[in-house]
Amino acid sequence: MPLEHDLIAAITAELARIEERERVHDHRLGHGDRLHWVDAGKGNVTLRGSSKGQDFRWSGPAAKLLERLRQVPSGGGAEAVRSECCR
Repeated sequence: MPLEHDLIAAITAELARIEERERVHDHRLGHGDRLHWVDAGKGNVTLRGSSKGQDFRWSGPAAKLLERLRQVPSGGGAEAVRSECCR
């Protein structure tokens, strides 16, 4: 069963807020820093990212991912997401 539209919109908005610094090409960020998530079905998602050349992955309930993303500071980028979601 696909995720609800509101949950998809909320996760997408949070990632955009967090990646804001990356969109303006802040050269303090490592090359290849990125974030991507996919619907894994049954209310779950898989978040993949790369920060400072290190890949990371988080899987779990979409609602839990959203809760964790909301703790990440604006413009924190992939490293901030890795620190919050993969601890």
